[in-house]
Amino acid sequence: MAFTAVSLMDPVSGLSQDIQGLAGVTVLSLQVAPQARAVAEERVGGAGQVDSTLWLSAAAVTLSLRLAAVPGAMAPEAFEDLMGALCAPQLRPYLICSNDAWPQDRQLVVRFDSKTKIVDNPLTTDVAYSFMAPNSCWEGAAQDSAAVPAYIPASGGLNWVTAGLAWVASGLAWTAASISGSPVVVAGGNMAAPWTASLYGPATGPKFANDSAGLTLEFTDDLVLAAGEFVALDSQAHTALLNGDTASSVLGSLNFATSDWWMMQPGPNQLRYYPDAAAPGAVAELSYRPRWMA
Repeated sequence: MAFTAVSLMDPVSGLSQDIQGLAGVTVLSLQVAPQARAVAEERVGGAGQVDSTLWLSAAAVTLSLRLAAVPGAMAPEAFEDLMGALCAPQLRPYLICSNDAWPQDRQLVVRFDSKTKIVDNPLTTDVAYSFMAPNSCWEGAAQDSAAVPAYIPASGGLNWVTAGLAWVASGLAWTAASISGSPVVVAGGNMAAPWTASLYGPATGPKFANDSAGLTLEFTDDLVLAAGEFVALDSQAHTALLNGDTASSVLGSLNFATSDWWMMQPGPNQLRYYPDAAAPGAVAELSYRPRWMA
């Protein structure tokens, strides 16, 4: 198992710097150390602690490099200057890595912490860049997505009534039935992942569930979406915006008594978009990045 590519990229400015594979630059090590966000108290009247820890805290990341002056390649000092532009503390660049044992590239959102530089010979210089990873885990460098058609109760078709099957002079009346969907989305990774989604109309009282997790988000009938309108959901920020407008929150229409901000679970997730009323064209478009323990 080895890293085949390492780079640092700022998603705001688009500035990017290759690291692994660049002439004169050798990656000596990449250490990612996640840490549990401990919540514990001493047990009164007994040994041990009452531990209710649930989540990870930020992870410490150390990228150790060896820089060498190679003919025809970038000077070590020039490389450090380019890295410095991506290490401003206000930036949150992506550390993007390819590994010969990973099926897809992974990334860490990082924040620069410190830098150490050892100058002990005229040929090479060892430099270590330290970061904090606020999310504490790897995520897919590319987003995965899925479309979830609105669940519309079947209507039409062949109806069996009390009087039995009606045969009329014109023959057997057979009308089309509506269709509905509840797809299973298989998420990669080994950790629960946040998601974003756009719930499109025509729909009244949109509701979006992960039946595998047993949780749902339910809006009341006060929220009516015309064709082309949508609610933009962000499960991590806990926002619901009409047509994605930050000035148009619709959280006031969320039924907090029955709603929970669920997460995409590793493996199969049965998703369901089931407004109280919907017409063809209503669909939920979901995006997420699978996550892995660092």
